[in-house]
Amino acid sequence: MKGRLKRSKILASLLVMLALALALGMAVPALASQVQLAKETDPLTPNIYYLGDTIHYVLNVTNPTGNAATNYLALVEDILPDGSHVTLATDITQVPGASNVYYQDYVVDQADLQLISGRWRVRNYLHVVGNDSAQDLIDATTSRTSIILRPAISIDKTVDFNGDQVYHDLETNIAGQTATWKIVVCNTGYDPVYNITVTDTNGHNFGAPFDLLTNGACQTFTYNMTIITDTINTATAEGVDELSNAVGPVQDDAEVTVGTPPVGGTAFLVDKVGLLAPWIAALLGCAAVVTLLVLRRRRHA
Repeated sequence: MKGRLKRSKILASLLVMLALALALGMAVPALASQVQLAKETDPLTPNIYYLGDTIHYVLNVTNPTGNAATNYLALVEDILPDGSHVTLATDITQVPGASNVYYQDYVVDQADLQLISGRWRVRNYLHVVGNDSAQDLIDATTSRTSIILRPAISIDKTVDFNGDQVYHDLETNIAGQTATWKIVVCNTGYDPVYNITVTDTNGHNFGAPFDLLTNGACQTFTYNMTIITDTINTATAEGVDELSNAVGPVQDDAEVTVGTPPVGGTAFLVDKVGLLAPWIAALLGCAAVVTLLVLRRRRHA
């Protein structure tokens, strides 16, 4: 009981001392230095850019309202994505509630990109150093990270005309045979591509638009066509990125020729052999008959 009474008296004494200090206008030391940093882009959204774009940064440095100390900032600097330091201000005095705004432009360069969480980005830092009137040190940094779009798609068109189920840019067969055309569209960039359409100079439109959301994702289309004469077909693919700007168009073609031997293929030769098969069989039959007659004559000789 006596211990509790003693602790209560000590606490009461501390409260009285604090009240007297406030009444006499004595400053109560802050627990730590305080500073607020805000780094934004203008416009604030979507914060997505392309190589060569200019990013407009808005940098705000504030001594928070309610802080008991005045801040003395020896240096306010912007550290650009390329690592260079830009001095925005020196020897700034900020009483509680005071704020200073600075502006800095940066042109997006490929050399500054960082692959962060699967997306290419640039990161810019706002840094301040100094001390406050309570003699606490100020050393604070904040950053702003922006996505840099690098979308791309590719298209590859090939054909199997000679029937060996191997696709090339050029194949040969006889007129009236079927060519199978193949079109492969892939996401070869680093960002999603949406609403991709694929068309062909044959008049084909390959169904509803589709999305390729990840790097390396592909979509394959095939169709058959009876070939009468030499034919070159060109396929085209085009989509949009997440800012609805065009990706593409990209194009590729494949060719079939009629009536001449294939380039690097054997199926056309096989087809010719197939056409000559009846004649070959007849010749082999005649040769067999002649051979039998010769053997019989030798036996009777």
